[in-house]
Amino acid sequence: MRPALLPALLTVALATASPARGEPPARCKGAPDCASQCEKGKPRGCFVLAEMMADGTEGLDANQRRANSLYETACEGGVFEGCDRLGDQFYQGLHVEKDPVRAAAFYRKGCDGGHGKGCCELAFLFKKGSGVKADPAEAARLHRKGHQLAEKECDSGAAGACEFLANEVDLGVGGLRRDAARTRRLFERACQLDPRHGCVALGMRAQMGSAKDGTDEALAHYKRSCDGGYEYACELGRKLKAKTLGLPAPE
Repeated sequence: MRPALLPALLTVALATASPARGEPPARCKGAPDCASQCEKGKPRGCFVLAEMMADGTEGLDANQRRANSLYETACEGGVFEGCDRLGDQFYQGLHVEKDPVRAAAFYRKGCDGGHGKGCCELAFLFKKGSGVKADPAEAARLHRKGHQLAEKECDSGAAGACEFLANEVDLGVGGLRRDAARTRRLFERACQLDPRHGCVALGMRAQMGSAKDGTDEALAHYKRSCDGGYEYACELGRKLKAKTLGLPAPE
């Protein structure tokens, strides 16, 4: 059940959040605590609350427009993952009018702030000539910078950066050498840091094998991620379990 005071807290958080720059990251648990942190000007609380609102978790209805307002507050407050999320929204035209120029501006802000994925997304735009003038040399430079920053973020305990870098290595993007062992290590680190990241990728890789121990491993990864609050992992686990039992896939 959604706490009675939560809608009011969210309204206040969206309307009055004024992030304090240079502060340590807020550690919030659950939507009411994150809303309270955001209201007090802690941008990390705004970012985590935006993630919950975008996904419709923690008893919140999915509301991308309100999430975007919180991402912008987080971005302005120095939580540069928020800039990256806004870049994605404007590039893809999800819940906002598609605008590659604004997307590039948000990615650049994230990149300048030290967020590796933002640099790599901006590199993609320079390679494609979308929102910026095509510049292959700049695209290559930004990819190198982004991968270096992502590695530092991962080493510092950012699960999302580990997962992002794992995908980049797996695909050999931006000059990276494809390396299956390194890919797995990065996914494993992401999963250990935060089960919402990396665990599903490990589960899918295990599921691709035909042996029973591969299925058991996949179910274990999905359960860990599901227990960590990732609903998609719960769904994958239910479907795989039904398949192993010869039952119809759950709706």
